Amino acid sequence: MFRKNQRFAKRNIFFYRLFAVLAAALTLLVLSDAYTAPVFKAYAEAQANIIASGAVNSAIIDFMAENAVAYGDLVSIEKDGEGKVAALKTDSLEANRIKADIAMKITDYISKTDRRQIAIPIGTLSGVDYLAGRGPRVKFYLSVSCTASANLADKFESAGINQTRHQLILETATIVYALTPGRVNSTTVSTNIIIAETIIFGAVPLVGVRG
Repeated sequence: MFRKNQRFAKRNIFFYRLFAVLAAALTLLVLSDAYTAPVFKAYAEAQANIIASGAVNSAIIDFMAENAVAYGDLVSIEKDGEGKVAALKTDSLEANRIKADIAMKITDYISKTDRRQIAIPIGTLSGVDYLAGRGPRVKFYLSVSCTASANLADKFESAGINQTRHQLILETATIVYALTPGRVNSTTVSTNIIIAETIIFGAVPLVGVRG
C-alpha cells in the first residue's frame, strides 16, 4: 500500500514538473514573439515597400512607353461663340482604360516577384540597442501579393498672364501584403505622376477631370 502511494506521488510530481516546464516554455515563446514580432513586421514591411515601389515605377514606365498618352486623348476643350473656354470634357472610356491597364500591370509585376530571403541579426531581434546588428542571422522567406488601384485627377495652376496649365495626374495606390511564416503584414505604396498637360489660354471653367 505504501509503495503504491509512493508510486502515485512520484507520478504526480513528474506531471507537475512536466506541466511547469511546458508552462515556462509557452511563456518564453509568448514573450519571445512579443519582442520579435515588431522587428519581423518592420523588416517585412520595408522589403514589401521596396518591392512594390519598384514594381509600380516599372509598370508606369512600361505603360507610358507602350501608350503615348496625349492631353487631347483624354480631354477636349469646348469653346463658346466668342472663343472662350466653355467646358473641359473627359473621355471617360479612355480614362477607365488607362486606370485598368495600370492597375493590371502593377498587379502583374508584383505577382511575378520571386520569394525573397531576409536575414535578421539575433542582436536586432533581442530589442537591445547595443546588440543591434550583432550575432548570427535568423533567416526567413518573404512572398508578396497586392491589390492595386489607379485614379485620374487634375491640377490647375497659373502659367502666366491669362494662361492656365492643366495637368492630368495618375494616382496609384497599391496595398502590398507581405507573407512570412505565421504572419501577414501590409503596407500601402502611393504614387502620383503627371501623364499629360497643356496650357489653356483665357478663363478656365472650374471643372476638371475626375475618376
